[in-house]
Amino acid sequence: MHYLLDANVFIDAVRKQYFGFDLCPGFWTWVETAGRNGVCSSIAAVRAELLPGDELADWAAEQPDGFFADPDSVTIDGLRRVAEWSDTSDHTPAAKADFLAKADSVLVATALARELTVVTLETPRPERNRIKIPVACAALGVQCTTTFAFLRREHATFVLGARP
Repeated sequence: MHYLLDANVFIDAVRKQYFGFDLCPGFWTWVETAGRNGVCSSIAAVRAELLPGDELADWAAEQPDGFFADPDSVTIDGLRRVAEWSDTSDHTPAAKADFLAKADSVLVATALARELTVVTLETPRPERNRIKIPVACAALGVQCTTTFAFLRREHATFVLGARP
């Protein structure tokens, strides 16, 4: 199984500090290794959401080509299908426009087109004024999970060792 990581997986890890670079460097090393081994990746639109000049954006810039994938023809087909679903959903026009303008729609489209599992911290609570990733995934038959479920499923462990 391959996982596609949402921006909030990275952002919350740093800003909420549970996987801060200084507190849990093992998380970042694990993500990098999992990326190299084809377990997880993200998309260029997610990388663009990370604030330039901060430690997280610097980390993202250091990742190898392909970790933050650019859209291709397969993704574009998925995006067409996501847009069609969005258009027929009962969300407000503003929610639909916002969703299609953000990385969220590209993330779902990539997962849909490539049969990947989305990893996000968003909750699947339906709202008419906002299209949430888990709601879009459920409607389109895309698997979706949380960061911690993903880490457990992949048997990630961050063992405390001696400090340098």
